[in-house]
Amino acid sequence: MSKQEEEKEDHFPKDENTDILKIKNSYNSKKPTWWKRVAGRRGSKSQRRSILNMTEAGYVIPTKIGKLDHELSMSKLFQSDVLGTPLQANDILIPKSSCSNPPDFQGIVNLEHGFGLGDNLLTLAMKYPQQYYLGAEIHSPGVGTALGRMEEALKSNSYWMEQSWFDTDHKERILSNQTNIPNQKPYDNLRIFPGDGVKLLSSLPDQSIDAIYVTFPDPFPKESDVDFRLIQEETLSSFARILKRGGCFYLATDAPSFDEWTMQIFNRVMMKHNPNHLEDHKTGWQVVMPCPDRNLWLPVVSKYEEKGIHEGRRTMCRCWRYV
Repeated sequence: MSKQEEEKEDHFPKDENTDILKIKNSYNSKKPTWWKRVAGRRGSKSQRRSILNMTEAGYVIPTKIGKLDHELSMSKLFQSDVLGTPLQANDILIPKSSCSNPPDFQGIVNLEHGFGLGDNLLTLAMKYPQQYYLGAEIHSPGVGTALGRMEEALKSNSYWMEQSWFDTDHKERILSNQTNIPNQKPYDNLRIFPGDGVKLLSSLPDQSIDAIYVTFPDPFPKESDVDFRLIQEETLSSFARILKRGGCFYLATDAPSFDEWTMQIFNRVMMKHNPNHLEDHKTGWQVVMPCPDRNLWLPVVSKYEEKGIHEGRRTMCRCWRYV
């Protein structure tokens, strides 16, 4: 874990009970001053260099893509001939009115919202080379670390392989499968958004994402900071819009306050759509029980999770499907 991550974690107080009546509907992207200070927003010299190099190589989505009448074209974003030059907003955006049904891209696209240092995101992109991945992270040190790993992988033409695996059998399956990638360079199926992922959501087309992963987000356990939490009714509405029908939202957290908060938000949204709990209700969010095997969506144990386990914290995995 980086020094910035340790400082951030130490700053958080113990979990506090949150009154459901105080839950807000909207997400506050303007973080408090203390959060900006401990987050290490700038990153090291080597991390900044990796961000620049991978931006020039075409793996980084420009942060200024928020045109209300435009959205990302997945086919343009992931076409191989865009690599080698920096991505420009005009090259990957299309007018919303030009979108047809079905969308312009038929591949499986997954979004990890807040990927930390990239352990899980890079592993999934390696494990499923025929799927496509978007990663959003607001912390520059995390972005720089993930892009640095990708940069080294491109130089050596081999994947980043320093993960701590969830189980030995899974590691053996990964290693045996990594050679079956014809005509593809490492991480050609991955693009990085170096900013607040909530701002990326508005630029994603309707029903364009197959799965959304949120792994160990900032819990903001104090009641005065609940509007900074990622999960709000507003963000669930955005998730529902961009998910393909039957797509899933996955959450992993070791913070009981955030776990409880998320379940309360989902329950409240589901109650609004189905107040009578009708068994034949076929639209909206549905809880997936049990949560799918984490080897399918969270196959590694990051240093952050490992530290939490050693300190007695338990990882809680949840899943909801939008139908």
